[in-house]
Amino acid sequence: MVSNNIRYNWILRQVPIEEEFGAKGCTIEAGIVVGFYKDSFDGMERMVKIARRYEPDESRNKKYLKLFGAYRRRYLDFWDFELHHKIMEEIS
Repeated sequence: MVSNNIRYNWILRQVPIEEEFGAKGCTIEAGIVVGFYKDSFDGMERMVKIARRYEPDESRNKKYLKLFGAYRRRYLDFWDFELHHKIMEEIS
């Protein structure tokens, strides 16, 4: 049996063709209840058509993680709630 981590990577690296994913998800879940599908992964593999697949570029991932770290630090600095409340008290 394939691990869930590998399955999630398989899902995240594919772009489906269809629309109406809510209805398709309900159909898959109903198929699981009546025993038509073994689980949701089985239903997706059998019902969802894939338009294209992609492989993430690991060299870009390293750059992204570095930029995200800088963004997160700035975001958290911006939302210093204690400082925000102090400033709001001073100006009111």
